[in-house]
Amino acid sequence: MKVLLIIVCNLAVICVGTMAFRLVVSRWMRRGATTGRLSLPGKVEAKPYDLIDLGVAGVLISYLLLPLIAATAQKTADKDFTAGNVNTAIAIALFSLLLGICVFLFASLLRGRNPVSLFGLSRLSPIMILLWAVASILVAYPLMSGGVYLLELVIGKEEQLQEVVRTLIGTDNSTLKTVLAITAIIVAPLVEEIIFRGYLYPVIKRYSGCLFSAIMTSLLFAVVHGNLPAMMPLFILALILTIAYELTGCLWVPIAAHSLFNAINVSYMLNIQNG
Repeated sequence: MKVLLIIVCNLAVICVGTMAFRLVVSRWMRRGATTGRLSLPGKVEAKPYDLIDLGVAGVLISYLLLPLIAATAQKTADKDFTAGNVNTAIAIALFSLLLGICVFLFASLLRGRNPVSLFGLSRLSPIMILLWAVASILVAYPLMSGGVYLLELVIGKEEQLQEVVRTLIGTDNSTLKTVLAITAIIVAPLVEEIIFRGYLYPVIKRYSGCLFSAIMTSLLFAVVHGNLPAMMPLFILALILTIAYELTGCLWVPIAAHSLFNAINVSYMLNIQNG
């Protein structure tokens, strides 16, 4: 496990280094390009973001990778960054929610931007959001299964469960189960989609392009979870969510899809435990 964690940490460094290099190159290209040479296709708003957002995005990425780097530095793969008891689970959920709110407010209201138009919150009806979410998951599942198979060919069959998942399966505390389930189905999708799809993706897209940003933020999403065996399916899921966001321009779509995906997995795990 220690070796796997080191590999994940190295991938994180490569990911950040690649993003930094590409952003510098893209900035240089834009200075010498004529107006309109570098287009920003899709429905996700990127032009409102500026270099201040790029700097904040860099700080946010560094913060997200700190636990992974710290775990590698301490040479332990068993450090529990998740919830082992009810109070810890609630504290983590509330802190995560606060982080998501801060990113949301900074990206929109604190920078003088309208969050409804910036994130496309009123672009689709609830029915269309649900349909897009279901379609995204139907596309994601077979691709994720294929990704798992390919990864197993490379590194062998390894346990894919994250610590929070093992806690959910292993505990008999119904209160803890409820808190973890709410965190997985509501808090995590909301916070992670605000951060990765809502903020990091358009900011990096603004200075590097749609495809590069989609790939790198999806890879970052997978790396941050710190689980090498689950990295390929997480990357595929994140990429599908990014594409869905780009096609619709509505942040509710990846939030709903992410929530639906987690709800299906939580229900499956609880059924296994009970059955």
